[in-house]
Amino acid sequence: MKKQLLIASSLIAGIAFGCGTTTTAIDPTNPEENNVLAVGTVSYRELTDATRAIVADAMISDDFQEFLTRYKLNPENANQRPLMMVWTLKNETGDNTFQTGLVTDEICTSLRNAGKVRVTLAAGKSGSTAAAATRDLVMDKNFNKKTVKERGTLNAPDLSLEGTVRGNYVNNGDATVRVFSFNLKIQDLGTGEEVWSYNKPVAVKKQ
Repeated sequence: MKKQLLIASSLIAGIAFGCGTTTTAIDPTNPEENNVLAVGTVSYRELTDATRAIVADAMISDDFQEFLTRYKLNPENANQRPLMMVWTLKNETGDNTFQTGLVTDEICTSLRNAGKVRVTLAAGKSGSTAAAATRDLVMDKNFNKKTVKERGTLNAPDLSLEGTVRGNYVNNGDATVRVFSFNLKIQDLGTGEEVWSYNKPVAVKKQ
């Protein structure tokens, strides 16, 4: 009987303790809310900070501003922003868990928020096939052909952004420093010229 009472008391205490814990939703991109850093790799917050810095650097660079000026000189472009295709970053870190897809998505979001370019999903990145596939619906009798998008209406991009994330280890006494290097560039697809380039390391120290 005493043994049963002891087990019951332990269960009640465990339930009471469990009920006392709370879970709070936070914004992982907000450094004031998310101050948890990953060990031995780059955390979500660090990735977000890195991508925002990448886009900010591109949008204010002299070479990119010069491109925008030339772009606007064409009367057809006077009232619109250049269209950019974004390729998924290549992962050369040696870490298969490094989320280059997440970095690419964050770059696309930051580019749109910057308001200097438009971003196309019809080319680049993971090669979205939605735009092309919907035009094949004209052969499907279940769809109203008047609502199917016509061929030849997609806009070709003016710019291409691509890059690589590389990684290496540096031993520093009792600690190991892992360095992730973001290497990106923007190309003017009309001339083939490089409009902007970016090389920035992010170091993660592991004791």
